[in-house]
Amino acid sequence: MDEIKFDSPHAYRGYLINKFCELEIKISNYLALTFGNGNDDILTILVDRITFEAKRLAYKDLLNRREIANGFVKTKSNKYPHTFWMNELRELIEIRNQFAHFILAQDNERECVIALIEFRNSAGVIIYTKDMYDAILERINHVEHFIETTYSHFNNHP
Repeated sequence: MDEIKFDSPHAYRGYLINKFCELEIKISNYLALTFGNGNDDILTILVDRITFEAKRLAYKDLLNRREIANGFVKTKSNKYPHTFWMNELRELIEIRNQFAHFILAQDNERECVIALIEFRNSAGVIIYTKDMYDAILERINHVEHFIETTYSHFNNHP
């Protein structure tokens, strides 16, 4: 992955939110291809109006159904093959929500690229070092790659 280095927390935040938007669009496209057979109206009228988490849940359900159609039998002792990726995506959405909704904090005492103030129950600061930030980007890239592999059953996929 290319080295990402910005001069302000705002730039780090903006870049990461943009990466999350790209990830969400990949899921939106999957849903549009599934439900709309490539019809752009399904994307602009329906899919763009639901939350990222709702898209994740719909995507997960579609993958579950596809696995069952391919002969997978869910039992108490096994998991769907994509369970790891759905959990990873859920965690990334939680991080995305922090970056989108929490206020930037000034933290000159600790070495971090961005600090966010959380006001749930009580105020707290969430610190992201450069290594933590880069790890989030890497996780996004891995999930994007997984999503792209799930497009394989469509004839004309993005």
